[in-house]
Parts: sequence; C-alpha cells; structure tokens
Amino acid sequence: MNTITFVSSLSLLLLAPSLSNEAKPVFAPEDGTTVTKTFSESAYYSLDALSRRAGGQELGEEIPEMNGSNLRRLVVTDTYVEVMDGQPMKLERNFDELFGENEISLDVGNGAERYEYELASDLQEAEPLFTWNKGSESYDVTDREGESQAIFEGLSEDMDLRGMLPAEDVELFDSWKIAPEALIEVLRAGGDTRLAPKELPEDNTGNLSPLQLVSTSLVSLGFLQEATGEVSAIWEETTKKDGAQFAIIAIEVEIEAEADVTDRVMFMLEAVDVEPDEQDLIIEIEVTVSAEGQLIWNLDQDRFESFELTSEIGFEILLAWKQDMGGNELEIEIEASLSGESKFEAQAE
Repeated sequence: MNTITFVSSLSLLLLAPSLSNEAKPVFAPEDGTTVTKTFSESAYYSLDALSRRAGGQELGEEIPEMNGSNLRRLVVTDTYVEVMDGQPMKLERNFDELFGENEISLDVGNGAERYEYELASDLQEAEPLFTWNKGSESYDVTDREGESQAIFEGLSEDMDLRGMLPAEDVELFDSWKIAPEALIEVLRAGGDTRLAPKELPEDNTGNLSPLQLVSTSLVSLGFLQEATGEVSAIWEETTKKDGAQFAIIAIEVEIEAEADVTDRVMFMLEAVDVEPDEQDLIIEIEVTVSAEGQLIWNLDQDRFESFELTSEIGFEILLAWKQDMGGNELEIEIEASLSGESKFEAQAE
C-alpha cells in the first residue's frame, strides 16, 4: 500500500464515526438546566347545529348564529434539578403566566350580542416541586418545603414533549407512530392549570345562562382526555442555526377524543360564585381533530425547541340536567355541534 492510499484509508476511518454518530432527538438536559416554556392555543369556532329537548320532546326553536374564539396562554420556568435516563428525577416549576380569554358573538334574530370574559388561575406564581417516586412510579407534587397543596392536584410534570419522541433510535428520514395519549398530554400543557373566569358578563336578555357561557370555553384541545386514532411523525431534515443543530420533524394527526367535563364546568362556576339551577348536571364532549404540525428538536441541548400544530376541529357537546318546573322534575338536554380551527404553539428557551 503506497503512502497516498494509506492516508486516504485512514481519513475514511476517522470520518466514519462522525458520520454514524449523528445526533438523535433524545431528552437529556443537564442537571441544573433552566428552561422557560411558553404554550398557547387559539381556537375559532361556529355553531353548526343545535337541538333542545325537554322531557324527551324536541323544542323546535330557531338555531341562533353563534361564533366564538378562545385563547389560552401558559408560561412556566422549569429547573431540572436532577435528570436520569431521559427523565427528570426532580424538577422545580414556576408558573410565570396563566391567562385565558373567551369571546362569543350571538344572534338570535333580534340583533347581535357580544360576550367577553377573561380567565385566570390561582396557580399564578405558584412554585411546585415534582419528585419522582420510584415506588409508585409517579411524581409527588409538593411545595418547595415538601408540603402537599390541594391546588397542585391534577398537575402534570411533563411539559417537555417527551412522549412525541421515538421509542427506538431513528435516523434522518425515519418515521414513527406517536400514541394519541402522548399528544393529548402535550395539548393539556401542564395538566389541570385551574383556569377559571375572573367574572362572567351580564346577560340581561337571558339568551345564555352562566352554565352555557362557561361551556363555550370547552372549545379547546386542552380539555381532552381519552383519544383514539393515529399520530405520525417523520424526521424530514436536520438544520443548523447559530452553530446549533435542530431536527425538523413533521407531525400528522387524525384522532377522536372524548371527555366528561362536568367537574371542570362546576369548578369554573364556583370560581365566580355561581350555583347553577341545573341539577344532576352532565356535560360531555366528543372531538375530532385533523391536524398538521412541526416539532423542532434541539439536538445540542437535547430538548424541544418549538412545536406548532394547526387543526381542523369538530366538537359535539352534550349538556343534560334535571330542573324543577313548578314541582315537577323535567329532564333537559342540549346538544350542540361546532366546527372551527385551532392553532397550538409551544416554545422553549
């Protein structure tokens, strides 16, 4: 072997490891890392169909024209005190911002009406501590002194989009399936963040009860629970920016989900000191989601950089209760079909 051939062969051997060891999308931030994460969702919808029944009899009322928009925004600062095998063992969270805003336009034939109200949370500026419990294989959620707090019930530690990563090693252009429940966890953005109206607008016409006003806030992907369908991902390209590498991952979604949101609505009514006249209340939603999006993974810092999902949504909402009508108990049902669009965004820095 001459000198030139030897040098060329040696160069190929030296290059081979760098080509085969391309960075992969994994979650592995260093201990002590602090990341600020911003999540937001804006949904726009219109009423497509409405039916009302009293005592099993259809009420042939004119369907109003109704359009609405819901906005929610959540900002947290997370400090990864300890991370092991791609999972936080201890995480400190600060709730920096919790905000929501709902708008409804309603026309029942005698002129348009507009309702607006804001949402806030008693978790604002809260500082929960998530500690992994190996025995229960779940997180204990306490304050920084280790004491449990009722307002922390329902919180979710995972705001890292870890469930959207592949279970096995992948290469550029590989695809994988994501569990629908993992996407729901992302859309719920921190779990039950206790958003509730600051106050409800007055409805002097009686067209919308407090229950109906609050129920419009359910047109959000943040309330979903069980889901079926398909969520797929493909690693389309790797890019560089300011010396850092990023995996560009395309996401496609076709899912159906449902949830019993009775307790959520009751919590929101209690927040504004409203006791509904409706008894034995049941509120259920069924949702279809068809969406496309993009996940950008920071390959240098081993965490998500951003996520965006644009969805076409369809909501079926059932409100059912019993009401006292002059000494007689009457069963009331309202079924509403709504459709619209939702845009969900997440950013880490």
